[in-house]
Amino acid sequence: TDQEDVPESTYQTTFDTSSDGNWTTVRIPWHNFVPVTRAQSDPTGEPLDPSKISKLGLVLSRFEFNKLPNPSYKPGPFQLFIEGGIQAYKAPRPAVVSISSAGERELLSY
Repeated sequence: TDQEDVPESTYQTTFDTSSDGNWTTVRIPWHNFVPVTRAQSDPTGEPLDPSKISKLGLVLSRFEFNKLPNPSYKPGPFQLFIEGGIQAYKAPRPAVVSISSAGERELLSY
């Protein structure tokens, strides 16, 4: 099947970490994730349903939503250390993703 015919179900959000190398704990509410289709936010997209998440990706990108430049992006080597893993809270109901890192700015994508 042609990739153009496959419906895409991607949700993205941005977050900042410490640029000085200090550890940062990031908490992202589920409602911050925006439906995205082909690198464009989709205002008609369904809100994220955390019970349907099957994959999690982290991306450092030159761009944010709608091809806007990422103001924190700097070319060159980049390291993201994650201590203690990535946690998702679902009791009493899905509410937030928590990421601890010592990196710069990332794009979090589902």
